[in-house]
Amino acid sequence: MALVDLLLNLIGLVLLLAWRTAGRPATVRGAGTLLSSLRPAESRPSKRWGYLLALGGVLVARPILYSIAAVGLNWTPMLGLGPAALAFRADDPGRLLLHSLLSFGWAWLIAQAWATVLIALSALEREPEGWSRLLREFLGWLGRTPIWFQLPFPLLAGAVAWVTLTLPLTSLGILPRVPAMPELLAQAAVVGASVWLSLKWLLTGVLVLRLVNTYIYFGNAPVWDFIHRTGGTLIRPLFWLPVRFGKLDFTPLIAAAAIWAIWLGLETGLARAFSRLNL
Repeated sequence: MALVDLLLNLIGLVLLLAWRTAGRPATVRGAGTLLSSLRPAESRPSKRWGYLLALGGVLVARPILYSIAAVGLNWTPMLGLGPAALAFRADDPGRLLLHSLLSFGWAWLIAQAWATVLIALSALEREPEGWSRLLREFLGWLGRTPIWFQLPFPLLAGAVAWVTLTLPLTSLGILPRVPAMPELLAQAAVVGASVWLSLKWLLTGVLVLRLVNTYIYFGNAPVWDFIHRTGGTLIRPLFWLPVRFGKLDFTPLIAAAAIWAIWLGLETGLARAFSRLNL
């Protein structure tokens, strides 16, 4: 069911992207691009808002699916917020709806973190058009702010959300107690920082795709040029390493391994910090 939850969140994010880009000229043209399948040329308001209604439908219908699955599979809906794990009773429709909303909200914060990092990396490569503009459209108003504001925003939003939701979640019995303010702020900082833990999947994925695309031609879709540019930014600090043998370049693999090791250390540190807060 965790995979189903992930897929439904991805569907929700695509619907959100379609809502933001509907009625606008295609940002990224060419075969194999996301906007080419969304057909954003139509500008009817009803069609644009239909994507938002579909997103609401997914979030409202998901609790019904989960209630059925919980009975048949003896499954408890869980929401992982980095080191924090929240369990929701499957026999309460209201709590299942809350789980659906919070799960998508967490996925949205992670998607924002991914988008802001990709925008920052592409800016270093001076990528003028295409996918960086698409990412800004996905971010909405946040995409029109300076990059120094975009990058920490998901972390701050996650921390504020934890502080705001602690009292309601405690009253519902999902959290055991309301901590003292210093402890609550420390928890919020850890949860907010956990938004960035998923970046290991993004960064290592970009590096692996760049390595594969170096030796296998997948066409001239703009997404491959974007991946090549952003991956090049990630491996730039390691160009001095003697890991090139003829046409073989192991720099992306070394960079991916380094990122994975660093993020594993961060995950371990945040988990220990959170466990000491006596939640």
